[in-house]
Amino acid sequence: MAATIYGPSLLLASTLLLVLWRYALRQRLVRPDTADAEVQFLTKRLTPALAAYPVFIIAGLFIPVLAIIGYLGIALYDIIPFPGSGSIPFRRGGRLPQP
Repeated sequence: MAATIYGPSLLLASTLLLVLWRYALRQRLVRPDTADAEVQFLTKRLTPALAAYPVFIIAGLFIPVLAIIGYLGIALYDIIPFPGSGSIPFRRGGRLPQP
């Protein structure tokens, strides 16, 4: 039961974060020295969770442990830059390294 209630909370938080991010992009609230690769990377990372959460919410009705593992997987996908995922290099001093 808790997994089913936790899922919509995560879906709402993820949706609001994506809406806020897109608003910031439209209103040009992102720092001008931010690389396009960073903006695209963050946008790409935020979007898939919206499709995955409903799947795990429904799964949580029948197999709660699967839903919790799915929520953990989404969180790890969002925060860990996996090799080959188009990840960007970590920034030092607020700027990307120059080639």
